[in-house]
Amino acid sequence: MITTVLVLIFLIALLYVGFVIGRAYVINYSWNKKLEHIPGVTQFLPVFFPRIPLFYKPLHYDGKVYPSYQSVIKKHGVKGVVRTISYTNIMISVYGPESIKHIIVTNAKNYPKPTGSIYTPFEIFGSNVLSANDDLWRKHRLLCNPAFNDKHLNMLVDVANQTMIDLRGTNWNQDSFIVDVKKTMTQITLQIMGLAAFNVDFNALHGGVQDFDKTRFRSSFGDALHRVSNQGILLRAKTNGWIRNLPIKVFRDALHDIHDVDLYLKEMIEERSRSHIYESKHDLLSLLIAANHGDVKTGLTSQEIKSDSFIFMFAGHDTTSSQLQWTLWELASNQYVQDKLREEIRQVLGGNQHISFEDCDELKYALCVIKESMRLHAPIEVFFRQARNDDVINGYKIPKGASLRVNIIATHMDPEHWPEPHVFRPERFDGNNKINQWAYLPFSLGTRMCIVSLLDLMAKIDCNNWEANLV
Repeated sequence: MITTVLVLIFLIALLYVGFVIGRAYVINYSWNKKLEHIPGVTQFLPVFFPRIPLFYKPLHYDGKVYPSYQSVIKKHGVKGVVRTISYTNIMISVYGPESIKHIIVTNAKNYPKPTGSIYTPFEIFGSNVLSANDDLWRKHRLLCNPAFNDKHLNMLVDVANQTMIDLRGTNWNQDSFIVDVKKTMTQITLQIMGLAAFNVDFNALHGGVQDFDKTRFRSSFGDALHRVSNQGILLRAKTNGWIRNLPIKVFRDALHDIHDVDLYLKEMIEERSRSHIYESKHDLLSLLIAANHGDVKTGLTSQEIKSDSFIFMFAGHDTTSSQLQWTLWELASNQYVQDKLREEIRQVLGGNQHISFEDCDELKYALCVIKESMRLHAPIEVFFRQARNDDVINGYKIPKGASLRVNIIATHMDPEHWPEPHVFRPERFDGNNKINQWAYLPFSLGTRMCIVSLLDLMAKIDCNNWEANLV
């Protein structure tokens, strides 16, 4: 009896596996026929599947997935359009100024963000400016824009100044010291974004200890928010809904953190709306509440404000921290750049340890350094679109329903627009070189240009007062 049951289970499992593989083959084959006119590669094995001898697998994962895509693009991408098909991941990789401008400006209405799983993980708290499309996106963008005014940017500079003063009270006041760059930059940006986004002191530079009501919350707001930004989105991206609800600790903890952040933000929005505190505050959440305090029909709901504020925090914190790390690495690797940057800072600031909003306009070379760092290490490596209708890009037919991977890295490393693209050379942006605006898009451009971009640039200027060396 037991043997019969086991055999039955085995047969059902075998049939299921056969169905999944067969379905994948049909999808792979049918899309390959539609896209075979586009140069590129088609493989049946998934990118993350181990390479097997004799199996054709040019797209693969060796710690990073993008190098193999870059290799395929370099080999086949004559006109900025390349077919990259693996298993059921059907993509047309697009790069280069002409192709990108066509997608995000010239015929932008034909290329909305794809429906399905790619942007769904970012909807932890609902629709937001990152995931929305068309009229809903325009509503989010229109109502979020007022939050990025001069008062907020001035407040951001003040917060960054105070954070750097606090940092000097740690081991950064010594003549020489070793820094765990990833940990420290994460702490700095978390502290700045906590105050700039929510007017909440995360105490990130001193262990992140915060008081909180332990009868209602499992973690402090800062800890829960940090984990949701790093783990919650990843879990939603990598697992199906029913898997996330299994009684497994990592899933349970993530759900508890999401619940805590949801409740923290809900109560903050309700309290500020009720007491009109938002009228005197310039943090992002208060400005979002103020911008939407009016017509209920045209404004964002409390849930949408919550989701937008979380996305801005996630985008600003994650990209700024990563970019600071890469910028410091490049400065430590290029002494002449570091010396030139330090000299500019001394000339602009003199002996003043504070940077003002107006000073930022005078730090020309600092901005060149940041821009070149973002060219080599783009905060957003790719973004995705889906064709609503048939179209033509650079002579290649793009069929309706096709998914497009807009490759920013390949665009930033194209020697046609960037001579010696692997060399860190901030002087590219000093105004003496003509740059095609569509060849440089660290945050993407067009109508969807990331409105966190200016905030992200401003948050990192003051971190260039020390001499950096690799150890």
